[in-house]
Amino acid sequence: MAAEEMLIVKKAYEFSKWLLQHTGKFPKSYRFSVAVRMENTVLEFTELVAVGKT
Repeated sequence: MAAEEMLIVKKAYEFSKWLLQHTGKFPKSYRFSVAVRMENTVLEFTELVAVGKT
């Protein structure tokens, strides 16, 4: 069970890393609205997964 939980944390981290790299390439008109919301959401999700809260 612990290995499965670690896999979820790893995948969440990899996804957040990938997303953060791509939101930096958004057009300026979306970078400070849509991109920031996406970044905050994915970072919050990754934190919740790592901490283990449901």
